[in-house]
Amino acid sequence: MILIKNVFRSLSLVVASMLTAPSWALPLVFEFTGTISDTVLISHIDQTLYTTHPEWNGQQVTGSLTMDLSKAAASPFNGPGYSQYSKNDHSHPDADWISFLVNNPDGSLLNISDYEPVTPAPEAEGNDAYTHLAHNSYLNDSSGFYAQRTYNNSLTYPQKHASLWLDAIGDNAEWLTSSADYNDVIIKPEFANWNNYGYVFYYTDPGIGYEYTFTIDSLKRMDAAVPEPSTWLLMAVALLMLYWRRHKLYPSS
Repeated sequence: MILIKNVFRSLSLVVASMLTAPSWALPLVFEFTGTISDTVLISHIDQTLYTTHPEWNGQQVTGSLTMDLSKAAASPFNGPGYSQYSKNDHSHPDADWISFLVNNPDGSLLNISDYEPVTPAPEAEGNDAYTHLAHNSYLNDSSGFYAQRTYNNSLTYPQKHASLWLDAIGDNAEWLTSSADYNDVIIKPEFANWNNYGYVFYYTDPGIGYEYTFTIDSLKRMDAAVPEPSTWLLMAVALLMLYWRRHKLYPSS
């Protein structure tokens, strides 16, 4: 009887710790596609910007954005129509909770994060991450999505930045985003009428690298692979069998 009690007590502790462990709060992943163009929608105006690869205009870019919001500072103004996360010098000083992977038309893959450290380390403004999501928010009755990651000390290389920006104001703004909740939002870039562009800045040496903009064609939240309830049951049974086997081999333990 004592053995059974100990088994179930141990199982309860193990399962409870797994259910409450921060590691089970999986990062959010958004996949995006875009059409490269040196002229993009910024502040309701088609603006032309510098590009290192004008020959890529009209070609496709794809990539992913990964965010672990549990490691970021939530804005005190977050509510039903607005969510914002950023760095905080005291409680959340790091920016590694956002990273971008960008697939260029030439087949190269850019990792916009701090996975490759630079020396000297960037100051706070050069190692930054920020995101917001709005749905019919109190900010001009607008809807929008923005995320950026910067890793750049302006002195040595590599120097990196990537961002995605979608905004809609006025008519049809409510169709751009379905909510201000990152965990279930549906985003439709075709309804962005104020801002619609992605920006990539990635240099490995002076004048050597990639800098271009693109119109965002799609931005989709990917479903997380959350363990099924049956997985917990199988784990519990396996632990129980291990306890039972150990008791038979070492009855006095």
